[in-house]
Amino acid sequence: MTRFNRVTLYSLLGLLGADLLVSGLFGVFAPGTGDTRLVAQSVEARNQLRAFYGMMAALGAVALRSCFDPVRFRHVIGALGVVMALVVVARTYSLIADGRPGGMFFLYLAVEALMSVIFLTWAPRLSRPGAP
Repeated sequence: MTRFNRVTLYSLLGLLGADLLVSGLFGVFAPGTGDTRLVAQSVEARNQLRAFYGMMAALGAVALRSCFDPVRFRHVIGALGVVMALVVVARTYSLIADGRPGGMFFLYLAVEALMSVIFLTWAPRLSRPGAP
């Protein structure tokens, strides 16, 4: 793995991890649930939304943990790539089915697609005995 690839991989894992961990924890422990765009009306819906935020925080923690030993966590990095690929599929389907959302949609889509490709292709490999 080249230095550029390593720095890019660590940077994207750190960015994804910090973003998901912080926003997930804020969502879990916020005094209310939702905002003007996503409002949970019932107790069940609020519970589901907080559980969703908890899953986000857990994915963020896993991504951050992968930064410390990427060879050992190479399968986790690949799994994060699959998660990001499914996020890209979901956003693309939403674009077709629901219309174009405002704001930063295409930037998010591009970054998530880039993360998916990098996590799936640049995750460190175990070196085989006798391999250079």
